Amino acid sequence: MCGLIAFFNFKEKLNLSIESLNSYRDTMFNRGPDDKGYWLDADNKIYLGHRRLSILDTSKKGVQPILDSEKKISIIFNGEIYNFKKLKILLQSKGYTFLSGTDTEVVLYMYKHFGESFVEYLEGMFAIVIYDSEKKHVLAYRDRFGIKPLYIYHKNSFFVLCSQVKPLLNVKNIDLSYSDQGHISFLMWGSVSEPNTLYKYINSVETGTYIKINKNGLFEKKYFDLKKYSFEEKNSSLEESLFNTIEKHTISDVPICTFLSSGIDSTTILENLKKIKNISLNTVNLSFEYNNNFIDETDDSETIAKIYETNHYKTKITNEDFHLNKENIFNVMDQPSIDGINTYFISKFTKENNFKVALSGLGADEIFRGYDLFRQLPKLHKLMKVFPKEVKKSFSNLGYKLKNDKAKKLLISMSNADNVPWLYYIKRGIFMPNEINKYFDLTTVKNYIDDYIETSNQLCNENILSSLSKIEFSNYLKNQLLRDSDWAGMANSIEIRVPFVDVEFIKSISNFEMFNHNYMKKNLSTLIDNDNIKEILLKPKRGFYTPYENWTVDTFQSGYNSSKNWSLQILSKFTNYIN
Repeated sequence: MCGLIAFFNFKEKLNLSIESLNSYRDTMFNRGPDDKGYWLDADNKIYLGHRRLSILDTSKKGVQPILDSEKKISIIFNGEIYNFKKLKILLQSKGYTFLSGTDTEVVLYMYKHFGESFVEYLEGMFAIVIYDSEKKHVLAYRDRFGIKPLYIYHKNSFFVLCSQVKPLLNVKNIDLSYSDQGHISFLMWGSVSEPNTLYKYINSVETGTYIKINKNGLFEKKYFDLKKYSFEEKNSSLEESLFNTIEKHTISDVPICTFLSSGIDSTTILENLKKIKNISLNTVNLSFEYNNNFIDETDDSETIAKIYETNHYKTKITNEDFHLNKENIFNVMDQPSIDGINTYFISKFTKENNFKVALSGLGADEIFRGYDLFRQLPKLHKLMKVFPKEVKKSFSNLGYKLKNDKAKKLLISMSNADNVPWLYYIKRGIFMPNEINKYFDLTTVKNYIDDYIETSNQLCNENILSSLSKIEFSNYLKNQLLRDSDWAGMANSIEIRVPFVDVEFIKSISNFEMFNHNYMKKNLSTLIDNDNIKEILLKPKRGFYTPYENWTVDTFQSGYNSSKNWSLQILSKFTNYIN
């Protein structure tokens, strides 16, 4: 896992010194504290910079950028390719030789052999930037679900690609005009929805997409589209599919650990890890202080760790810990988020115990519908079909007048319960439309919401649970959970891997429509002989909750609940756009 940055201008030389270029690269030191490298073309138009966290082939052979044998193609890469050994054998059979044991070099020669479509062979999480000096173009690729970030600044003929937004904020002559859409999306969700950022000319490269940039401009191509994707493609047992994805996520030349709660997701990972030969079982757990009590699953996770005989590490985060780290958290938070503090602290603790790689159960709730919205929204959707439109509209009018957030959300959601994206927004949303209108004009807010509804409707089908899963993948998982895992993990030089968020795993599971969290619990319980673990898994879901509202007593604006005040406090750390 690493940090990459690329500057290029095909029409004129870069008006930046090599010292400046390397300084922007080095703002991502924590993403890659083990090594650094850069490459600058002879015309001073293309710069590739890289910070390295050494996980595969930790020798100097893995330092990036890496060039092909003819010195015509250069690559910088962030992520992991889990099937790189198979691809390497394929390439070797075609006559290619390799100087390192890295997946980066394999990606380089996959491009050289297969051309732009090579990405379809890759299994993993990745952001890739390639410069081809013969074809005079830059290619940038992002993985299918957006596990790894990749941002692009583009104005006139000047481009920057980067693993983070913040390194771009100090670049000479960069245009940092604010983006209304970025700010509105944060108020709606508590995170900035892609492809937006807070800045008009900085955007995410979209998931499952690659872009080609040359002297004629920028061209974009989608190689994977969740809107057109069916989850039901192959017919494998859940047991087999889980083992396959978890096993391939263990490739590493350094020790790995597992974030262990007492839930089904991390226990599933641990259950499969024990079947893999020559792998050490290491587990990490933390809890949070809340009104002088600790919210935790420490006892249950410790029980699980003892049964599996893991090397178990645990810690407790106090109010004082939060306030000592608060400013640093805001400094390393790349885009504003109301979440991620939990991941920051568990990553910090993981680093303190000398691990670089951690497995996380992220994504299982979206696939196996572990959140309460998967139970609540289908019921509301079905119930409200019996009410006439006039009655539902009256619910909405009444809801907007209420001060109680839960009652307000319920009544507003009832007004348009036949629209699944609308239901989802009311459930997941922080600020309601009439509250956002205090900061932005009505038309701008409406346009953003209309775009969200239209895009999300393309993910929907006749099955509401499948529709909600896809909306979760495209919103909460991508824009919040995965992004938080990236900035919070990399701030502590920790690579967080998510075996459930894997396209081959999702393709392989059969009868996806029947899956839910209870199904997974039942299925896993047949694989586990220990009654103590079975009893723990049957407990109600608790989640990895951070008590930020009890840690931040400041009132940013009166009349708002704690989550809304927390949102405004965070946004104020990033911009003065909203007063």
